[in-house]
Amino acid sequence: MRGCREPSSRSAGWTRIASILALACLFGLAAAGPGAGRAEANLPAGFFGVDTALTPSAQAFHQMHANGVETFRIAVQWPEVERVPPTDVGGYQLHHYDWRRPDAEMRLLLAAGLRPHVTLIGSPSWVAPTYATSPMRSAAGRRGWPAFVDAVVARYGPGGTFWAANPDLPVRPPDAYQIWNEPNSQIAYAPVADPKQYAVLFRLAGKRIRARDPKAAILPGGMFGTPQLSHSLYAWKFLSQFLHQPAIGDYVDGIAVHPYANNLRGVKYQIRKMRKAAHDAGFGSLPLYVTEIGWSSEKPNGNIFFKGVKGQAKTTRKALGLLIRNQRKWNLRRVLWFTWSDLTQQQTYSSGCGFCKETGLVDVNLKPKPALLSWRHFALP
Repeated sequence: MRGCREPSSRSAGWTRIASILALACLFGLAAAGPGAGRAEANLPAGFFGVDTALTPSAQAFHQMHANGVETFRIAVQWPEVERVPPTDVGGYQLHHYDWRRPDAEMRLLLAAGLRPHVTLIGSPSWVAPTYATSPMRSAAGRRGWPAFVDAVVARYGPGGTFWAANPDLPVRPPDAYQIWNEPNSQIAYAPVADPKQYAVLFRLAGKRIRARDPKAAILPGGMFGTPQLSHSLYAWKFLSQFLHQPAIGDYVDGIAVHPYANNLRGVKYQIRKMRKAAHDAGFGSLPLYVTEIGWSSEKPNGNIFFKGVKGQAKTTRKALGLLIRNQRKWNLRRVLWFTWSDLTQQQTYSSGCGFCKETGLVDVNLKPKPALLSWRHFALP
């Protein structure tokens, strides 16, 4: 969509098309400037991706693909996959894995032409008192976690059982595995952000992933820069301590950041601090993955995420422009936008994501918001 002229035919969808074109003109997004789009930037394959709070519908996945999304971040959650503890059979641990939910989501995203980027996360109730509690705090967790990771890669990695069970789907194993999410925050990695303990979790997972799929990138969980909590750490401090742990270099293939901020200055600040921390720890060549970033179209009320409808579109455009302009300088491999569609009030409560209600590029009915035009400006060829 590169111009502001009317379509030559008055189709049934003309009203909707006209409104989108009008918005494109309003925000100056219909005509791509020199060097603005993906073709001019020569971006890595799979650069544009999406993360969501809830599993999207088949329609939403196809809409993503039609609008330039290449990669989808899918959470394979241990509590969903292994609800009951393993059975001891003659000293051997017999695990009972249930792949129905991740299988269903994987089928949807693959059928829509997307590639999976997997996050491994969560402690079952038989391992820890809460979902976010580190499994490294119990013997059951330390035994079960590496077995779970191994089972995930055996299921979805090259030659995995998922592909044999779904011969009609394109064989597209995950090209990246993230270990947990925001481990520098006590909310996501409870009860306290602990780089040394997290490194144990990471190494146990990394060893299993590397053995079964040496080509897949192994990444730490993406980190929000400045969680304001007593038992949390700023992302760059956590990263520095994590990278100094023994044998991390055997498995870590990139660093990940969630540079949520009020403005672009905050985005740049967080990325630069993460790049410096990696460099100072001797890992300056590692690529960077932005595995969450986004803003809400809710009316501004002091919350740094809330920009209003026009503000969300403007900030989306500026942020993507910033990331693409600095892609080589920051060795940026991927950007995952959060999120694709708005949530209903009920979905907001069930997801546990207080700021997610209007962070989508489309609304709850999958109708494009002005922010989608900002996204399309960069993501479409």
